[in-house]
Amino acid sequence: MSKELTGSVDVQSYVDALLKAGPSKGKKDVVPYQMVSGSGNAYYIAPLLKRMVRIPRGTEIYVLPMDADEQGRYHVVDLTGRYFMVPGDEIIDLGFN
Repeated sequence: MSKELTGSVDVQSYVDALLKAGPSKGKKDVVPYQMVSGSGNAYYIAPLLKRMVRIPRGTEIYVLPMDADEQGRYHVVDLTGRYFMVPGDEIIDLGFN
């Protein structure tokens, strides 16, 4: 019961980026603490779902090691595993906490 994904999303590069971003065996990767700026809710595009998702501002995120799109949105994953895109000016880098 598999569904073939079609469209402009390069799923293989997304999976490769997630694997590269994951922790290595035997050592702990340290990543900076980042979050979505502001308060309240915001709606961002989720490329794999092909729809907008509601994300509470202040949500902790991990920016994937992928280039931003032509509109300046970065590929991110939150702690619940939701994959969506956030404009660069809405990402706050709080450093290593």
